Order: sequence, then C-alpha cells, then structure tokens
Amino acid sequence: MFVSSKNSVRVSVIFATLLAAIALMIAPMAAWGQAMVSGSIGGLVTDPTGAVVPGATVTITDTATKATQTVTSNKTGHFLFPTLKPGTYDVSITKAGFETLRIAAVPVTVSKASTLNETLQVGAASQTVEVTSNATAELQTMNSTMGETLSNNLMNLPAMNHDVASLLNYSATAAPSFHGTYGDVTSGSVAGSTPDQNTF
Repeated sequence: MFVSSKNSVRVSVIFATLLAAIALMIAPMAAWGQAMVSGSIGGLVTDPTGAVVPGATVTITDTATKATQTVTSNKTGHFLFPTLKPGTYDVSITKAGFETLRIAAVPVTVSKASTLNETLQVGAASQTVEVTSNATAELQTMNSTMGETLSNNLMNLPAMNHDVASLLNYSATAAPSFHGTYGDVTSGSVAGSTPDQNTF
C-alpha cells in the first residue's frame, strides 16, 4: 500500500509529540522519590583578633572509611562541605603562620548542618591544637529540609505491625494518623506535609 509523504510527515510529527509528552511525564518521577539523606559541616575561620582567615585549608576525614575531602575557606573565611553521609568526621584546619587546629569526632546527621566557628592561633604549622568537637546543629537557614537519623536506642523500640515505617512516628515533627485518611493502615504527617508527600 502506498502512503503519501504528507501523511508520513504527519505521523512522524504525532509520534515525536507523543514521545516528548511521555518523557515530560516520566522525568519528574525520577526526582520525586529522592529524599535528603546527607548532612553538612560548615563554619567560619578567624584569627585571635576576630579577623577572618581566607585561604585556610579545611580537611575532613570520615572516621569509618578514612576517606578525606578538602576545601579552602573563601574570602570571608567561610567553608562548607554540603553533602556528607551521616557519620563522624575529624576536621583539621591549616594555614601558613598559624598552628594546625584539629577537631575530633564531629557528628553529621541527616539534613543537619554542623557549624564549626574556629579561631586559629598564631604559630608554626607544625604546632597542633587539639579541640573537642563543639559542632552544633543550629537552626537551618540554608534550606528547609528536615530529616532524622535513627539512633541505636530508637532502633530497639517496638515497631507496630513489624513495620519499620512506624518508627517514623518517633520523629520530633511527626503526627501519626492510624487508619489514615488515605486508606493506609498507618500513615501520618511529617513537618505539616500530607502522607503522600513524605519520603523515607
């Protein structure tokens, strides 16, 4: 059977439009299931007079894997490691003309920013100052995400119906809803969102 070129162009245009529409519908689904599963370490490096120290080398070491990452403080003395997996990190800050500062066991938890505002002491880089971790999880001003890292004590609590999703109800911002609005047996709201907006 003979098909005119006008009809084949029309079929090609319809087919291309259909493929584009399907791609546009599928693309958001890939991002929908992603959740915040990392934390961060950031802070400010100053000298004893309170002046910022740009160009300081900040190195973190994951205590579990011994993997390291390094950044340099910017012209305002700030540094940031934005996406770190939860765990414990050792931090070292060095700059020529100052003693090396080491901070041990800085905790990183899900969607929390650990802040280290540290002062370097004048001296030779071969001298080292050891500091106990004073990282604080402060009010999140960098983003609006929330998350929780389950501790061993929480993991030992009983789970309703042997469903790990029920542990979500122990989170500080969770409001459980049994025999929920959406027809599921155990649902709830986290940080004011509806149950279908929660990812875990």
